[in-house]
Amino acid sequence: MELINKNIVNNRHFKIVEKVIRDILHKRKKDTVYEAFKSHLIFLGESIMKNYLEETGLVKDERFKKNRFSSGNLSGKMLGCHYENNIVIDNKVIEGLYNGKLDMLGIFFHELNHFKIYCDINMGIPNICLYRILKEKLVRESIDKHNRNYYDTNYSLYSEETYVELLTLIDFLKFIKLVDSKRFDSVFDELREATSIRLKSIIEKWNNENRDLSRVINFNDNYMNINDIFDFQLRYNKKWLEEYQLLKIEYYVDEHGNIIKRNIEELRELLKIEKDNKRKKFICMLILDKMNVEDYYSIIEQVGNDNLKILQKRVKKVV
Repeated sequence: MELINKNIVNNRHFKIVEKVIRDILHKRKKDTVYEAFKSHLIFLGESIMKNYLEETGLVKDERFKKNRFSSGNLSGKMLGCHYENNIVIDNKVIEGLYNGKLDMLGIFFHELNHFKIYCDINMGIPNICLYRILKEKLVRESIDKHNRNYYDTNYSLYSEETYVELLTLIDFLKFIKLVDSKRFDSVFDELREATSIRLKSIIEKWNNENRDLSRVINFNDNYMNINDIFDFQLRYNKKWLEEYQLLKIEYYVDEHGNIIKRNIEELRELLKIEKDNKRKKFICMLILDKMNVEDYYSIIEQVGNDNLKILQKRVKKVV
């Protein structure tokens, strides 16, 4: 599911924001005053959230009845924050964007992608990257009951932040292409080197699965793989298997009440009887032990008449 679809493109708030961004791209004087732009950008953010809930069917879920996109003066260097159904972006982001700082558009999409991931996880979408994010989210919540050392120490490598960074990069480029396809080519040329460096950094961070536990209680090792940390925490949190059905593909409870992690052969047997294609692909990735973002997305640098292409690599058939 995309954050921006036909419903959003036809939204009147999108039209106003689109015009301002196009004026910025062409370095023209803006007809829209700042306060109007700010209002329409906020309403656009809220419209994207509501539309996503409607498209996914989560609008019927009580947990998603209230959602809000707003602006404010955040503390410190924080430019945006997301908590469940609420997004706040700093007023400096809106002012900066209005004054021509296009990179501020990334903050807008960054927080919206946190919301998207929150929705997708609650829907149980069988996506291997979301699966790792879910695991680390549960690990963090379990550890942070005692202290916040896990999140604070590992923020730079935190799976959700890294994945959101990737999605934000993609959405930013797609948005500019959508607003002004002719101007996009020169903009993309200007950003080409920075985009390449940023993408490389994202992949390097994602590939690092070790987490610093030196300041976290109940662990003897200073560093552990995120999957091993999850397996350790799962032993004390059996309720996770009931709350998140996706976990039941890789784990199950035996007749003695012990949580068992399926081995490759057991996953192969599960694959044989699975009928849903998305879940089949998910099981394949578990068998291949693949959780690397480069196995899913690659940004293809094409300009001219071609659209920016986001390709999803095919998964090898595993039987």
